[in-house]
Amino acid sequence: MPNGTRPAGQTPTELRSVLAFDGVRLEYEVAGSGPPLVMLHGLLAGKRTFSRQLAPFSKQLALLC
Repeated sequence: MPNGTRPAGQTPTELRSVLAFDGVRLEYEVAGSGPPLVMLHGLLAGKRTFSRQLAPFSKQLALLC
């Protein structure tokens, strides 16, 4: 879905990116507000790994996935 948007009833997110020192563009989603919580997935996983945690955690934290 474009620009980090989700279907109704799901936590709204914002898609962001940063350019690493080696020229690789890293993308991440931001959900919620408050102190940041960085969530990193493993090698064979993706950002959907955290789909169940987004709603509860984003009520008190700014999630970076």
